[in-house]
Amino acid sequence: MDGPYNCYKAAQHFERLRSIQLGEIPYPITVHVDLTNACSADCPLCHNKRLESAGEFLRTNQLDPWEYVAEQIEDSQCLGVVLTGGGEPLDYPRDALGPFLAKLRFSGKRLGLETGGFKLKWLLNAVDLCDWVRISLD
Repeated sequence: MDGPYNCYKAAQHFERLRSIQLGEIPYPITVHVDLTNACSADCPLCHNKRLESAGEFLRTNQLDPWEYVAEQIEDSQCLGVVLTGGGEPLDYPRDALGPFLAKLRFSGKRLGLETGGFKLKWLLNAVDLCDWVRISLD
């Protein structure tokens, strides 16, 4: 059976399974970063609606929090990063998100983005830095 969901997927990560068996804690294969729980859309069927709170961003006047997160991911053995959240990742301020995306991209990690696709202009810029983009159509 081809595709990402099959019964042989675990065999691709035998070394990680073995390290768990030996009592070690391996790095995750993929890191999911929830940028924000804020969202500018008001989708009636949103499964995260109860988590949303307008304007809550991990942000200070500096980019230090995201620089720290990017450095931790860069130094890890994870293979990829997925930008997602309880809100819309592209609602995060561009001046902070752009450098964060670029740093992750140029670290050699694979980069994915889950979005509602409402901010088309920003999405088109972000696509250049991502390996894949998932747009919710419902």
